[in-house]
Amino acid sequence: MKNLFLFFVAGMALLIMGCSAPSGFQLTGTIGNSGGMKVFLDKAKLNNQTMVLAQTSADDNGQFTISMEEPLEAGVYRLRVGAQKALLILDGSEREVVINGPIQSMPKYELEVEGSSTTQDFYAAIQQLMARKMQVEQIQEYLESAEPLAAMQLAMMSLQGNPQFLDMHKGVLTKLKEKYPDSEYATDYAAFVGQLEKNLAAQMAKERIKVGMPAPDITLPSPDGKEYSLSDLKGKVVLVDFWASWCGPCRKANPKVVEVYDKYKDKGFTVFSVSLDGLDQRTKARLGDEQAIEQQMQASKQRWVQAIQKDNLKWDYHVSELAKWDTFAAKTYGVTGIPKTFLIDREGKIAAVNPRYNLEEALVKVL
Repeated sequence: MKNLFLFFVAGMALLIMGCSAPSGFQLTGTIGNSGGMKVFLDKAKLNNQTMVLAQTSADDNGQFTISMEEPLEAGVYRLRVGAQKALLILDGSEREVVINGPIQSMPKYELEVEGSSTTQDFYAAIQQLMARKMQVEQIQEYLESAEPLAAMQLAMMSLQGNPQFLDMHKGVLTKLKEKYPDSEYATDYAAFVGQLEKNLAAQMAKERIKVGMPAPDITLPSPDGKEYSLSDLKGKVVLVDFWASWCGPCRKANPKVVEVYDKYKDKGFTVFSVSLDGLDQRTKARLGDEQAIEQQMQASKQRWVQAIQKDNLKWDYHVSELAKWDTFAAKTYGVTGIPKTFLIDREGKIAAVNPRYNLEEALVKVL
């Protein structure tokens, strides 16, 4: 009877051990159409280097199991099956993660994940980003609310090294340092943000118009021939917006400008739009005939007026020399590409150069 009792106790212990969560880390799943392929779990770094942590082979049905003796620390990991890859964002609390889906869905992150809510949220954001349903505003919202490692990775993938997004990167870095102060990701990301800051400083040094300078005056006619001067708006906060009806990015940015205008127009904010529609001297020389030039000029002016109406640019200050890149105001402000904007404070000084993605934030500081 005693031996029977001991056998029962030992059996129960084995049963409990078998049903309990792994003490280390386990990654299992079924990747369709991957039968017999090698499966790797890599540690990913910001410099695009990776380190193989473990490997196995999928069975004929694409099922695999990777077991680690120790839990994985918080970080960015990569599941690699054949030539396909998908990232995993782990916060260090995970013990068992299950991932399922066809191999062709890995690059699109259309995979089912259990055991890692951080990875689930990250996949949802990546899918939105790939479908172009996530604009800059939505990206910023995600970065502000997401787990810092996931926010860091999405920032690297979506914002990349564009200096205009420096403030967003800084916000993510602050959160990353707070939660993972000793992490190599915090150190590497800080180095990346530092370099981005240097790039922005170098870029701003090349700008003809700099923050703190008096804004050069602009006096040009509106579509109906009435002249408007930028200097007449002193006392207001003004966004000088260089754009054109033929500029796709300009037209795409217009709804946000309208939204900000509607929100702050009663607080002393307005927009002074300088269109680069029309014809430059090179085009005129190519056309040659005066009648052809006049026809083309009128057609370009009409497209400008139609764009103002279609995009609902409801402020009064729409001006143009109808000289395209030969526009004197554009040369004065060093404009070599559009959209290009300048925020001017109530004293008529430059408060921000090209606040394209953080217009409202920059405006609130000036107001």
